[in-house]
Amino acid sequence: MGALAFLLAASLWSWDVQPPPRLWCVGDSITHFYAPVLATREPAWTVVDLGRGGERSDQGLVRLVALLAANPPPDVVVLAFGANDIATRVMDGDPTYGPRPAADNVREMARRVRAAGAVPIVGLPVGAPPPDPADDATARRNLRALRHAFARLRAALRDERPRVDLRLVRRELFLDALHPRPAGVERITQRVARAVRRAAAARGA
Repeated sequence: MGALAFLLAASLWSWDVQPPPRLWCVGDSITHFYAPVLATREPAWTVVDLGRGGERSDQGLVRLVALLAANPPPDVVVLAFGANDIATRVMDGDPTYGPRPAADNVREMARRVRAAGAVPIVGLPVGAPPPDPADDATARRNLRALRHAFARLRAALRDERPRVDLRLVRRELFLDALHPRPAGVERITQRVARAVRRAAAARGA
């Protein structure tokens, strides 16, 4: 067999063994930012955008349970929650929500996904931009509180595997206190794609 024919046969065999992943992107509004870009970048993948803007992790857990009960599981599920839990605590002063309950809910989501036979990838939060001297005092205080709470959520989820770190550091990557600009979306999408490839390869091994 010639070298080119061998490589073609090996490529086809590998494709048969590890078909393109079927992927659910489940989360809050951050999911709506990266999932459509990911679907465009990876046209062979089946990417389902299951984001819901404004959703907290407790609400997401209920929705995920219903999705798993009503549908065949995908190969991989990316979970991106926590921003609205933290915003509710910081901006609205509601102590019911925050890093600890959000982490508990995300861990339960991951457990449910595993029980359904799929691989969960836990998304560590995008976070919030650093305060700027030009911000007023209230905005600076809120941003510091958001960043502190996101750091606590990230620490609470640090033992989850597999995971993908969605954190953005530079202020210019943020559209507002919680959402990314296109350059930030690009970084998030690249990280998710790498994490999905690793998870799908490990699942097929």
